[in-house]
Amino acid sequence: MQVNKVKIITVLITFSVAICALIILATPPKLPLSSSNNKALVVNILKAKPQEFTPSYQAYGRIETPNILTLFAQVEGEILFLNNNFEVGSRVNRSETIYHIDDEDYKNQLQARLGELKVAEANLKLELGEQRFSKSEYKRVRPKKDSPNLKLQESLMLRKPQLEIAKANILIATSNLELAKKNLERCKFQSKENYVVLEKSAYQGDFVKKGDKIGTFAQLSELRVSLSIPHDVASVLSIGQRFKVYRDDNTFFNAHISQIPPTQALTSQLQSVYLTVDNDSGTLMINEFVAAELTLPTFKNVLKVPLSSIDGDKIWLVDKNNQLFSKRVNVIWKNKESIIIKNILEEGMSIVKNKVSGAKNGLKADISNGEL
Repeated sequence: MQVNKVKIITVLITFSVAICALIILATPPKLPLSSSNNKALVVNILKAKPQEFTPSYQAYGRIETPNILTLFAQVEGEILFLNNNFEVGSRVNRSETIYHIDDEDYKNQLQARLGELKVAEANLKLELGEQRFSKSEYKRVRPKKDSPNLKLQESLMLRKPQLEIAKANILIATSNLELAKKNLERCKFQSKENYVVLEKSAYQGDFVKKGDKIGTFAQLSELRVSLSIPHDVASVLSIGQRFKVYRDDNTFFNAHISQIPPTQALTSQLQSVYLTVDNDSGTLMINEFVAAELTLPTFKNVLKVPLSSIDGDKIWLVDKNNQLFSKRVNVIWKNKESIIIKNILEEGMSIVKNKVSGAKNGLKADISNGEL
């Protein structure tokens, strides 16, 4: 009897537990009332002020020269002299003689051409004397007007052909003399600029013919740097803008933009820009690595904000009532730490400087910091 009573109680308890479980499962859970709409979002603010900003861009390149001089022998003969610095990598300064070819034959030619000119001048004087005699003779035996070939007879009697030949001989002798002078001058070459030797093709004692290569030189007084920079930077540059280029030891040289060639590849993100570098001191060398500091145009009425304040293409602001709202931004410049945007602030507004999650327009802001 006692056993049956225990069994009945056990069954009742089990049945009650099962009924409670069914009730719990059948009843959906009730979420607690949220107060998120009224909860303020904790933010750090930045009370930025409009300012002017002058961006700069640093680009790197190697020194090159736009002016290459290749020397060819302009006369033939033995090379009697070569500049002591005429070696690859060495410098030849302005006004120095680079080479000198044996000029004795050309001096003799010059004297001969000078003598030919004097003979031609003397022959012209003689002919002018004959002209005076022929004119008087012509007056004495003037041909009849109805004579055939009257003009030819007059020309021959007045010795006009002889006079033309005498004058032509003067021109020929003068031209030959000038050519002889040039050939004598071409026996040596004097540098008009500062050069560095790139190639040596002839040596002292060599016999060269006209057109033989002697050497190749690069001008040093005016050098060039080729830079590859982004299109948006290149678009605000212009021919003639002056900048500085720096060596590794921070010594600098003045430079200006000499060329911005059109982009050949439309898909390229970079644009070539050429700077002409003043090298009056002659200390810069070909292929030397330099940095160019490009100062770009100044932007007015802009804001400098931390990168953390940018949320995609917008920025979060706090108004004078401590309410959050967002605005799209127009980015002007960007670096590793900050970003420059056009001024979007109105009176009483502050910038949210920290990353925020769950921000919505109109949400209350709990400012955790003072003015930064």
